[in-house]
Amino acid sequence: MLNRERKKTQVNQLATGFQNSKASFLVNCIGLNVEQMTDLRKDLKKNQANIQVIRNTLSLRAMEGNENIKQAYTPFMKGPNAFVLAFDDPAKVAKIIDKLDEESESFEIKQAVLDDKALSSKEVKALAKLPSHEVLKAQFLGLLSAPLTKFLSTIKEIPESFARLLHSKSKK
Repeated sequence: MLNRERKKTQVNQLATGFQNSKASFLVNCIGLNVEQMTDLRKDLKKNQANIQVIRNTLSLRAMEGNENIKQAYTPFMKGPNAFVLAFDDPAKVAKIIDKLDEESESFEIKQAVLDDKALSSKEVKALAKLPSHEVLKAQFLGLLSAPLTKFLSTIKEIPESFARLLHSKSKK
């Protein structure tokens, strides 16, 4: 049994997590063994995220004052739940929990909230399939540099072709 102070602490931690996180994910992780749960916590910590297992009544208290989160999660507040809070890159966290969802029968993504918008489990899976932020930056920079590279190679070709022409005329 949790005492009153411990319950208040859990509610405050989750409420603060909702406010400070870029995304939150409601998952069912009951049935994961200790090793899987430990690995999940480590992977989440590396990506500036955490998982918090909390009773449904306490999590509903933590949602008070944040109507978007409350509306998104209340219909799914049946059975055992945990919240994954992403403080940096939600796509990386989505990849981690999607991978575990595919590998484990007992792990389930129920719902998510990203930028105050509710996402279904299918939308979370789609988010997980997106390339990482770094890959998207690299692709964008590649698109920006391609026309310039072609333009410069075209400009460079003009004097080179002229030099080849002079060289062939001098040999005759």
